[in-house]
Amino acid sequence: MLKQTQKIIGDNDKFHGDCWITCIAIILKVDREIFPLWEKEESWDKYYDTIEQMVYDLGYTYVWYKPNEFMKLTDRGTNPIIVVGKSPRSTEKDSFNHAVVWTGNEIIDPHPDNTGVLDIQSFDRLIPNEEWYNTNKQ
Repeated sequence: MLKQTQKIIGDNDKFHGDCWITCIAIILKVDREIFPLWEKEESWDKYYDTIEQMVYDLGYTYVWYKPNEFMKLTDRGTNPIIVVGKSPRSTEKDSFNHAVVWTGNEIIDPHPDNTGVLDIQSFDRLIPNEEWYNTNKQ
């Protein structure tokens, strides 16, 4: 893995941070700057679709699981995963998410303060396209 620190620290009123794409870049061993930033006026769905397609083009399928779904998996894979949850820097007024990489042995937090996440919302896997296709053939 290529350890990287996020370059953009979000300001909920002005712009989004880049922790999520930094986590993807860490796992895929690419520079985070190949991914576009999430512009404040852009919808999450449109941005997610863009990143999902880029990940696919790099040879991986992006799959996310709610925590209870992830814990029920009999095969969670051996690759590092992205854990998304509430940011410890959130406030009552400005609640926002943060993402970290979990290798199974360590947590890699791309934020400089290294405080992780609270209240996990999803476990996200990057599965090689061929593996995803072979295990999900109908």
